[in-house]
Amino acid sequence: MVSEYCIACNAADGANNNGYYEDVELTEICDESYAKAAKCENAIASSLSSPDNSACDYMSKLYMYEVGYAPSNQSTAVALAVIFGLSTVALAAIAVKATMDTKRKIGLNDDSAVV
Repeated sequence: MVSEYCIACNAADGANNNGYYEDVELTEICDESYAKAAKCENAIASSLSSPDNSACDYMSKLYMYEVGYAPSNQSTAVALAVIFGLSTVALAAIAVKATMDTKRKIGLNDDSAVV
């Protein structure tokens, strides 16, 4: 999962007279995260002295999230959702009917008991 909140990866030792930071360095968390991250640098191999392509196979097998993406087979999920919805409505109707039946009063000493 990717966080919505970003953190700055540059750490400065101090500002000079013009307000610009000097000696900008990478923060420890960013340095460690990059070192541990899976890399596929074959597209930029010409600009690197030793490109790391150890995770290219892994990354090519990942599905990227796209807006409007729908899985190829969603009929099972839709069928289960419909069955769940219908069974919920049916059980709710049974519960309401059972509650109404328990509230009905039959007087044995008057004509309401005659069917």
